[in-house]
Amino acid sequence: MRRVVARRQILEVAVPPPSSHPPALVIRCGAGVLLVAAALAFASHLATAQPLFGPRADYPAGDEPRAIAIADFNEDGWPDIVTTSLTAPTVAILLNHRDGTFAAPVFWAVGSPAGDVAVGDMNTDDHLDLVVTQASTSTVSVRTGNGDGTFHSLLHYGVGLEPVGVGIADFNHDGHPDLAVVNAGTRTCCASASVLLADSGGFTSEPLLHLTRSPIAIGVRDFSGDGILDLVVTDNESGSVTVMLGTEGGAFGAGTDFYAGLYPHHLAIGDLDGDGRPDLVVGADTGFNTLLGSGGGTFGTPTHFDGGTTPAVTLGDLDGDGRLDVATADWDSDSASVHLGRGDGTFGTRIGFPAGHRCAGPGALAPVEEAFQRVDGLRQVRATEADPEVRVAEAEGR
Repeated sequence: MRRVVARRQILEVAVPPPSSHPPALVIRCGAGVLLVAAALAFASHLATAQPLFGPRADYPAGDEPRAIAIADFNEDGWPDIVTTSLTAPTVAILLNHRDGTFAAPVFWAVGSPAGDVAVGDMNTDDHLDLVVTQASTSTVSVRTGNGDGTFHSLLHYGVGLEPVGVGIADFNHDGHPDLAVVNAGTRTCCASASVLLADSGGFTSEPLLHLTRSPIAIGVRDFSGDGILDLVVTDNESGSVTVMLGTEGGAFGAGTDFYAGLYPHHLAIGDLDGDGRPDLVVGADTGFNTLLGSGGGTFGTPTHFDGGTTPAVTLGDLDGDGRLDVATADWDSDSASVHLGRGDGTFGTRIGFPAGHRCAGPGALAPVEEAFQRVDGLRQVRATEADPEVRVAEAEGR
């Protein structure tokens, strides 16, 4: 069986303020640069809108950049970029010049090379913090932000063997963000998910949730519609996604597997068909598969769409028609693609464009437009204990 390593090459879809600005694409490259296609416009006079990408801008991002997240770290209303490194024990912060261009990276120590990265207000001081996974030390680390693009304290927490993905959400409804981490383990042992509930000044680990084979990505959403957050994990070798329904107090039940196609890896979550239920988009062997939610935490059979080889996937309304579209990044062909949604769970013909050498592949993608909603949502959760859907939006910023 083939195992896809979670190398976390990233494509991000950005919508810089003001909202009239067109989206942009931020792509993580193997050579250590970020490619920003600064103008993504749609020709509205065409029967089917076609995306037109403007000139790209390249930015250094340190040695072997691995994962990307986008958020407003200096609170100026403009999206900034953070990348982890495959080889260096640092993260790189690229601040936005407030014109869609980015400053040279500033590096912040995180203790050891990091894989995935998530962003949230972990210490509830109204400033965004960083959470990274570190496979070599079986830890997640939290670097707390000052709200001006700089960071101070660094704290480490033990999790399962070889953590590869992390999500942020308030699982026990106490107004404080918690962590869910997927641990790859080895090919024969110790695959698991870790849940760390926030306590006074840190986190308390819950018992490991045991998984099978080769988990890669984790997602958070209320799949059963009971107002309690649930977990979903992709399993590369078994060809499935595992859904673990949440219970009161931040605990989770046994997992239920749903077939997701060959070699599922990274995923995105959204309502693809407008029925009010969360659906899944899963990067697979030769494209992406969609699993439409059936209610009660269950999903239908996967539908396949061409999207390149083991692509990264993300969701966002890229053409402004109120329907979710899919953006993918293909490692093998050095390209990225847009797939315009029809609002019924299906998508139009793949529209591809070059992305440079090794600038795409297995990874996570997230619209920056939603990152700003997450910043507001975090503060709302802390102040008002808003509904789970707000908290879920915070958990999906990777």
